[in-house]
Amino acid sequence: MKKDIMKAFKLMRFGVMAKVNFLMMIIFIIAGTVMEMTRMGINVQAGDSSSGYGRFIGSVFILCSAMFPGQLLVSTSLTSLVQTSSYKKRIQTSMLAKLNVFCNFTAVTWIILLRLVHGLVYHENMAEQMDSLLLTGMFVFLFNLFGALMYKYFVASIFIIAFFSAALQVFDNWMSGGYAPAGFHLHPLLAAGFSYGMLIAGGFLSYWISKAIYKKDLSRMAFGAAAAKQI
Repeated sequence: MKKDIMKAFKLMRFGVMAKVNFLMMIIFIIAGTVMEMTRMGINVQAGDSSSGYGRFIGSVFILCSAMFPGQLLVSTSLTSLVQTSSYKKRIQTSMLAKLNVFCNFTAVTWIILLRLVHGLVYHENMAEQMDSLLLTGMFVFLFNLFGALMYKYFVASIFIIAFFSAALQVFDNWMSGGYAPAGFHLHPLLAAGFSYGMLIAGGFLSYWISKAIYKKDLSRMAFGAAAAKQI
């Protein structure tokens, strides 16, 4: 796995608009971290109007940043260097899945650390911070699904992520609106374990999906005008 991830990072420099993608990744990481930090000290109580996307939008930005390396890796499939090599299938299947798991693991770990800091500084918020990791785990699973489909079925994947994102918002409103079982809170280790478990499950699912649809053509819309003429 380590060998494939190292190879993926080396190949990324040949991706479409590599510098722009790396810059966007950094911007998303910083924006997500700032959003998470500005939420510190805010406790979402039952029925609080601050519930909903507001309490995990920073996590979504951080998870989005983890998708840029995979996008760069797949875009190398457009180059003649990869088109004529034995790496093409691996890049779009196993190598992509391993890279996404690594990047998502890094992103989830950073989110968990931010949530723990929040909970340790503001002890009264620890339970709410750990409960919110349920959404983090569900989103990382969803983003794995999106990442497996978007390069071949871009429009369909947008509808899928929009539908399930709305469903997760409903679930979050249910949890933070006082409808969860009385006294329901996740232990920090269980909350973190759930997030990592969903990450691994999503990684396996994305691998099998990408393998099943490998022979489909890459979507022009997934890579923008800069790559459309190469597809």
